[in-house]
Amino acid sequence: MLSSTPQAQIKNPGASVETKPVLSRPLPPGDLPDIEAALTEGKNLQRMELKRPDPKPATNCGHRDVVCKRDKAKKEKKVGQNFIPDSHHAAQAEQMIAESSPSRSRNWLHKFGQTISSALFSDQNRGIASPAPGGNSFVPSGSFSPAPVAKAATAAVALAPAPPNFTSLEQAKLDPRNRVGGAGEDLFSGNYHWSLPLVNLSGRAGMDLNLTLSYNSLVWIKHNGMMSFDYDYYPTLTPGFRLGFPEIEGPYTVNGYNTYLVTLPSGRRVEMRYIATNKYEAVDSSWLYLTINPGSQNMILSTTDGTQFKFTIPPGDWWYHCTEIKDSNGNYITVSYTTIGTVADPLVAIGTITDTLGRVINFNYSGYHLLSITQVWNGQTHTWAQFDYNDNQPVNVNFGGLVVDGPTGGATIPVITRVMTGDGARHTFVYNTWGQVNDIWRYGEADNQPGNQRAAMSYAFPNTSAPLSDCPRFSQRNDYALNWAGANYTGWVSSYFYFDLNETFGQVTTPDGVTSKQWFGTSGNTRGLPTGTETWYNSQKKKWTTATWAADVSTYPLRPRVTETNIYDDANGDGIADNHSRTTIDYLTINSTIKLPNVVWEYNADGTTVLRRTETSYVNSASYTNLRILGLPSLRCLYDGSSNLMAETEYLYDTAAELQATPAAARQHDGAGYGTSFLSRGNLTKVRRYNTPTTPDDGIADNTYTEAVTGYNITGSVVFTKDALNHQTTISYTDSFANNVSLTPATFAYPTTVTDPDNNSSTIKYNYDFGAVTEATDPKGAKSVRTYETHGRLDRAATWKDGAEYAYTRYGVRFKPGRSFQ
Repeated sequence: MLSSTPQAQIKNPGASVETKPVLSRPLPPGDLPDIEAALTEGKNLQRMELKRPDPKPATNCGHRDVVCKRDKAKKEKKVGQNFIPDSHHAAQAEQMIAESSPSRSRNWLHKFGQTISSALFSDQNRGIASPAPGGNSFVPSGSFSPAPVAKAATAAVALAPAPPNFTSLEQAKLDPRNRVGGAGEDLFSGNYHWSLPLVNLSGRAGMDLNLTLSYNSLVWIKHNGMMSFDYDYYPTLTPGFRLGFPEIEGPYTVNGYNTYLVTLPSGRRVEMRYIATNKYEAVDSSWLYLTINPGSQNMILSTTDGTQFKFTIPPGDWWYHCTEIKDSNGNYITVSYTTIGTVADPLVAIGTITDTLGRVINFNYSGYHLLSITQVWNGQTHTWAQFDYNDNQPVNVNFGGLVVDGPTGGATIPVITRVMTGDGARHTFVYNTWGQVNDIWRYGEADNQPGNQRAAMSYAFPNTSAPLSDCPRFSQRNDYALNWAGANYTGWVSSYFYFDLNETFGQVTTPDGVTSKQWFGTSGNTRGLPTGTETWYNSQKKKWTTATWAADVSTYPLRPRVTETNIYDDANGDGIADNHSRTTIDYLTINSTIKLPNVVWEYNADGTTVLRRTETSYVNSASYTNLRILGLPSLRCLYDGSSNLMAETEYLYDTAAELQATPAAARQHDGAGYGTSFLSRGNLTKVRRYNTPTTPDDGIADNTYTEAVTGYNITGSVVFTKDALNHQTTISYTDSFANNVSLTPATFAYPTTVTDPDNNSSTIKYNYDFGAVTEATDPKGAKSVRTYETHGRLDRAATWKDGAEYAYTRYGVRFKPGRSFQ
């Protein structure tokens, strides 16, 4: 979690896990760009208690009955009328409440599905977490039963003897105790997050389309003496799963402030707090910024690189859906919505997604279930993902005297049982009695292929023999992979987890005997934030780290940021630190509230003597900050421990001479708003490296410098580069697709001709449907030709010389025509 690398703090202040280069600006439009690792949930949020409908008994109704639905809608309307805004902007809050729909209760009763395929049932009360198929578990033909783990799982550990008494669902959602969406296992909240990439289409200028299926194990949440199930209800999937784009709900009154709640595709939740009329800002250090269009139900969520997510409430819906994603160069992805289900009880769901090249992704439904995600490839339907369901998964829980807002007593719920990806691989899911996924199996392409189980992981959860006072947390994970234990295909390995009862630390012991412990803040502005780590082996502490945090206020983790990190290790095993790396960070404020790392101090092994310091200044022009383009370094200076200037680098952006028009209009690009006159994009055009100072050092860099120049077209694609000696490489984006695909408007998405400083050119052709290279020719005429299988996997790569095929490769084996393979 902690890093001593100064660059890690530049792009996302306060995010010690960020390790990307400071000038890297990736734009993954399937999720919020480059902020997932930086999000840190809040704590102890207070808001007026809302009067919610009494929980309904467990049934299979799912509110699909018309009378039942109308009764539920009336109750939800009353809930929405109970919001009381804070007094300093009551009028604005009343306007927003009048323009928006009531909040969703999002409980399990929203669910209803159609039976699609065979059901998967878990062995509910097994004493270990072995994923060995048995009982009613689905086992493909020809598969084997792996040996169970020899060591039994310990009982799952509750997070705290007395969980906090959250008085509202929103307060509980935003508390770090219930945070979800982080990679892997969260050692504070006890959630595990699993993800599966489904769609990956390379777009224009880094504006790719990535869709990932996510699952979070915390499907129950405690609030106001109640346990609610599937509170982050996603309409076309089943409990715990999410897919697609961010959603926004609210407004709520939390801790005395009007708040909107953003839910990312990973499931991670971000509180957007009121700062001015129609303006909201994230309380964490992701610096997300939300603006509301007065008089409409439209919103724009901006990220720190200027990307804008547009939201609206589709007719007949209750919450805000993302309809467009536009980057700082005007490239955009659009999302359309459709109505599924019945006429009496419709649901709004994603219909199509159109990426920056104009390729259309289709979401296909049966009843209320998402069945598949498809795209037309050369006139044929390609399936990116296919979903199977069991509509009758039984759930039995034991929450003692808590009121259960969800299934219990053997009631059944719909669940996803299998996902098949475009390459034929399959992931199957097995559920426990609490309605959580505890087994995930990954299979190869063919059901009847012997030994086609490739990998699996299984989590141990507590059974229902003793009542729980919170959502079940796991205590053990078992992992299996084909062939890693030899020819017998046996051998599971186990990792063991422990969550401290007082929420001070969490730890995991991996199969190699290494224990990793993570310490957390327990109060004030550090609760739930990582304050230190320890690595143990053979009962000896080998490495440990500490982190110090600051925030804008003392009682609430508002915009937290790391101010100091220390890394220690014990090389000889005597329990004393032999090496010590210390880094401190000073911040500066731009645009009134935004804190960015200004001075990074690095120290010698004694932790006190300065080894070097790096000072960074930033672009602070309103033309950038108003567009929410933040954190662009303008000048970076490196000093040694004696404050001698050792290096100075200047960064310039969007210089007019380095911006060119495209030969014609590009599809899925806002040419009117992002033409050659628009110069606030955040594209790095010049890097100037100044000469080292004179001797003796006068503390001022010499005036001479070397300069590298990068030019762009209006879509943000690099069209030329110049080195310090003015050698220029030119790149053309004129469309060149296999099968003579011709598009109007053109895409100008992929580099098709690259000309070096000596005027030698290489050419490239692509497959339009999925963006892969099909042919590349170098300046001497040598050519590489690639063909692909129907699902897009590389089938054959051939090398041509002098107009004839010279050699080819298939499945990693190299052949020469007319000769034996080599």
